[in-house]
Amino acid sequence: MRRSSSNSDEEEEDVIRPLPLPRKRKKRQRGMHVMSRHQKELLIRLIFAFVTLYGFLATGLLLRLPTGEWDGEDMALLLDEEQQQQQPPPDNPRLRTRLVQHQPQERVPASTSSSSRSSTSRDKDPHDDNPHQQPPLPKQDENQNTFPVTISKTDTGNDLEEIDHPVLAYGGILPDDLAQTMVVPKFWNPSRYGGNVREYLGNHGKQLPSKETALSIGSKIPLPTKDGEQQQLDTIFVSIASYRDPECLHTLESIYARAQYPQRIRTVVVDQRRDDDTYSCLPTDCDDNSTNNPNALCQYRHLLELYDFDARLAVGPTFARHVAYRHYRGEYFAMQIDSHVRFVQDFDTDIIQQLKSANNEMAVLSTYLLDLNGAIDPVTHASKRNNSRALLCNVYFENGVVHNGQQAARPSHIVGTPTLHPFWAAGFSFARGHFLVTVPYDPYLPMVFQGEEISMAVRGFTYGYDFYAPERSVCFHMYALHKNRANRLAVPRFTENRKLYRHVTEEDVAVAAMTRLRGIIGMTTNSIVERDNHNALEQESYGVGQVRSPAQFYKTFGIHVDSQTMENHLCWFAGESMQNKFVPFLRKDGMGIDYDKLNYEFKDPAPDQP
Repeated sequence: MRRSSSNSDEEEEDVIRPLPLPRKRKKRQRGMHVMSRHQKELLIRLIFAFVTLYGFLATGLLLRLPTGEWDGEDMALLLDEEQQQQQPPPDNPRLRTRLVQHQPQERVPASTSSSSRSSTSRDKDPHDDNPHQQPPLPKQDENQNTFPVTISKTDTGNDLEEIDHPVLAYGGILPDDLAQTMVVPKFWNPSRYGGNVREYLGNHGKQLPSKETALSIGSKIPLPTKDGEQQQLDTIFVSIASYRDPECLHTLESIYARAQYPQRIRTVVVDQRRDDDTYSCLPTDCDDNSTNNPNALCQYRHLLELYDFDARLAVGPTFARHVAYRHYRGEYFAMQIDSHVRFVQDFDTDIIQQLKSANNEMAVLSTYLLDLNGAIDPVTHASKRNNSRALLCNVYFENGVVHNGQQAARPSHIVGTPTLHPFWAAGFSFARGHFLVTVPYDPYLPMVFQGEEISMAVRGFTYGYDFYAPERSVCFHMYALHKNRANRLAVPRFTENRKLYRHVTEEDVAVAAMTRLRGIIGMTTNSIVERDNHNALEQESYGVGQVRSPAQFYKTFGIHVDSQTMENHLCWFAGESMQNKFVPFLRKDGMGIDYDKLNYEFKDPAPDQP
């Protein structure tokens, strides 16, 4: 870097000057030396150079300055690094990339106990004067961007573990011809995050992760461009839970035939099937030259994983989705769908753009998908229903827990961004990959169907996530309506297994599991017995976070747990009103909405109306 100066003598340093005329000099004392003008100038320059060098060394700049051209913005970035370690940088992609790229290589994430971390209030704003201490960013790993990472039940090594069937947690025993345990993948937990990625991401929900920490999660793959450069594609993990559903194959075909970049999508299907089922979730006509096969599923067969098990072991969607989440291996985005869905053309780039337009790292796009009938153009595969979206706002209490009701699709006046709404839906969810790491499905909820969505909504909220309805539909659901009614009604349900267990009844298991669900998310009455009398297995892994509280969720959206009632007309608020009220409280670094500063409580605006 060239240093400029306004000193004319320095600018003319290389000019040859004539020697001055000799002057009569004063007699000096013996032993003393009087310097000439040039010697004085030389000494001044040496002192100046020494001071400058010392200043550089003191800031560590000379030791760490990378090669290449740097401008003033880069220099300011390095000089201010100590402050930027304590608070997230401004939302500037260029600066953010360099902060991650130029971390000192000796800094590795350390396992930090909760006692050594500074205590933090709920929803701590990282821009406050005393932000919580964040773990250092991980050292770059040659496997960090490995994609795809495949897992098989027949693999040997450290990627698998054996777990009990969830019914055993409630005293049940499976039939003798079924194993009481299952071999499943371990949760993704690479060593570069200090051996505990959930501790790295906010210490198991005790605090909100920093923006830099969150951005360090997610793999990318190179995409060569026409000019010879390489574009980096964000990868996508798709999880599908299927119960004896012949539509799962066509759902997979839709994913890989209609994605703009199918090579970045890794899909896992947890297929619960019986030996006499004739359908297949994977293509059966692919040969060794599958990459040249016109069938999209054959071309991308290496990106498909099937985890199948006996349908008699099925205990509802929560356990199947739990097993699917265990297959996640560091993809940048994560999508969850049902096994009977059809996608529109170029859905992958569209849904990524929609998520990014929220400017919220903690955003989760989720909705009840619209019906497939007449929704997709048969020639272009474009959506024919882009003028409406379903907001999740219509809920009700039943048997002590909040259920999502039917959600009416309606036009939106919000353009260019997704729309905030209170709740989450299991049939479609799209978020950053760290959502799956931070909020894994609870496996100890056998025989629970109504209740999984409020469980995930409250738990996700307490870890700092915010839920949005997508601006545009990128896929549609095959409901049991119109021409699809007969086929969908013919698909079996997991409840056909409810009489299989010994020592307990299906009702006993379902009641105990629902008690656990309500106890974890605080959806209990004031009764101490009810509040504490639930199965508390592995609550650090499958419980709530401390960034926000369940009570904040219920207060904000008008849910009265004690009386098990709701404030009416929440759907009047969801949409434009909620967007205008909540978005101003989105943190400056895009790490979620600050509910402590928001402090909102929904009240029925028209209590006299039905």
